[in-house]
Amino acid sequence: MGRDVSIAISAKDNFSDAVNKMNNSGIRFNKNLEEMQAQLKALNSNRATLKLDTDAARKNLQGLQKQITEARRASKDGIVSDELLNRLDEANEEYERMRQNLSLLDKSARETEKSLTNASGIFSKLQSRAGTTNGKDSILTAFDASGLADVMKELGSNAANAWAGSRFGAEGGTMFSSMLSGASSGASIGTMLLGPGLGTLIGGGIGTMAGALNGNLSIEVNKDEAFKDYRGEQISAQQERMATDLETGTSIAAQRELDKIAFDKILKGDSAGTLEAVKTMANTTPFLYEDLKGIAKTLAAYGTTDPEAIKKRLTQIGDTGAALGMSSSDMSEVATALGKMQSSGKTSLEWLNQLTDRGIPAVDYLAEAMGTSNTEIYNMVSKGLIPGAEAAEAIANAMGEANPDAMAEMAETYSGIASTVQELEQERKASRGEGYTEERSKGLKDQAEYLNNNSEQISKTERLIGQWEASLDNEREAILRQKEKEAYERIEQDGLTGAEAGRMLAEARIQAEAEYNASEGAQLKLESDLLLTENVTTMLVESPRFWNANYRLGIEASKGMASGIRDGLTTEDLYGAPFSYESAVSGDYGAGNAYGLSYVPYDNYPARLHEGERVLTAAEARAYKNGGASITIPKLADTIVVREDADIGRIASELARKLQEAQILS
Repeated sequence: MGRDVSIAISAKDNFSDAVNKMNNSGIRFNKNLEEMQAQLKALNSNRATLKLDTDAARKNLQGLQKQITEARRASKDGIVSDELLNRLDEANEEYERMRQNLSLLDKSARETEKSLTNASGIFSKLQSRAGTTNGKDSILTAFDASGLADVMKELGSNAANAWAGSRFGAEGGTMFSSMLSGASSGASIGTMLLGPGLGTLIGGGIGTMAGALNGNLSIEVNKDEAFKDYRGEQISAQQERMATDLETGTSIAAQRELDKIAFDKILKGDSAGTLEAVKTMANTTPFLYEDLKGIAKTLAAYGTTDPEAIKKRLTQIGDTGAALGMSSSDMSEVATALGKMQSSGKTSLEWLNQLTDRGIPAVDYLAEAMGTSNTEIYNMVSKGLIPGAEAAEAIANAMGEANPDAMAEMAETYSGIASTVQELEQERKASRGEGYTEERSKGLKDQAEYLNNNSEQISKTERLIGQWEASLDNEREAILRQKEKEAYERIEQDGLTGAEAGRMLAEARIQAEAEYNASEGAQLKLESDLLLTENVTTMLVESPRFWNANYRLGIEASKGMASGIRDGLTTEDLYGAPFSYESAVSGDYGAGNAYGLSYVPYDNYPARLHEGERVLTAAEARAYKNGGASITIPKLADTIVVREDADIGRIASELARKLQEAQILS
């Protein structure tokens, strides 16, 4: 005889323990989601703070670089103090450390956001397939969070990471892990809705496909993040290079202005021809501008003033130096020896030895030029019978004849080409620096004129501000001295020692600071700061262009590949085919979401849509999530009769089928 029982009573009698476990699992799942959300919020907060600190460190570094450039300009020899250089090294290390920390924090935030998105997606899918329990916890989510499902998912994830990751790399591991996780979840849902066997198989297949789609989405998101990281690195590198080039170029241009002044004084006239000859030789030989400039300055100092004569002597010395492998210092010594002979009017054995020590057979050259022996040359030198100018000319000409075109030959070697490229790079930077200094000088002259014309008013105002700031410091220290004195007297009077004495002194100092903050001067400063903040806030709000530059740059930096595609960037290298409406429709572009998408991960997110699907707005999605979209469950029967235990499974399957139908229709 059959038993007329309520299905609610049957469910309670037979499945109460399981339902309770599912509910508890759902609660734990929700708690994990909340913890991840809190973690993401904390990461974003720390990221914003660290971004400000990194920007400050970068500005500090740029400021020190500017100080060093100005110090080099002010110094005659271009030397900067060790203290300033050490500060630059410390600032550079601090900026690099903060930049790396910011990069790591960004990566952690992205990983947390991705985990939260994936977890929310699974939770939403399960809720949408099986309804809710008490409006909050899904029975299917609770089942998915049960012990057996957790073990299977963890096992699948570990297997994917260990095998697929090793076999196919990061993308293969991600895809395999996602498919295995989807198969496990789908099998569990299929078993519960349609029963074991066929239901498990169908659910596992659907879950595998959903996992593949989710894995593909994760891969595309990773690609997008890699794209944004690479783009940011390239932009930062170019910005840093531009700043460095400008700083270096400005320094070179400023030094060349000083060089022109020095050569004008030495040559007693226009030095443009000489410096131009030095620059041309530096651009076409393996020697740098600074090396040749030093040699030219030495020649000019000892009387070689004609630009063509300097160019000729530079070529002779340069060819000899290239042939004999001399350093720039050696060539400068050769120029000095020849210059001394030319300017002094005599030939000295010391100067001849100076040339001989560097591989130049100066005595042989003189003997050949004068048609005599080396011994006779030594006798004539010891008696001062060889005029210095004639000797210098003969030796220099012989040097040039013995080593013709040696610089040109050396310029064709690897080291010569590298040196030429280095010099041409210097010229490129110098051109930028010349353009900057030429234009910037106008502004500096205006600034100097402004400061000079208003020096009295400026000095008076700045002096008053300084006096006021000093008065605040004096008042603070006076209050502190008084409180410390009273504390010392109290300590001595009460015979306090150790911790008690330290406590008394600390309290006195705190009281002094509090009393200073309540003083008229400190309160005036506070009111001034508050008024400044209020006025600046009003000004910036009324004129957004003053402040939103960094915000706009941040928004642009947060965009991924999709923004470039929208603006006309080809997608052939990204997806294998250019983007078009036809390619989007045919499935060649964008991620497919045939089984839904719980959350759009970023703005301008590309996706494939299918006929019959519906796209919700953000407001509609929130309403749906909060229960705005209701499902009407068809009535199975007025009375449900359970004749045997197997009927319970059949009733549950029929109920699940009706739920699916109702959900589809809704």
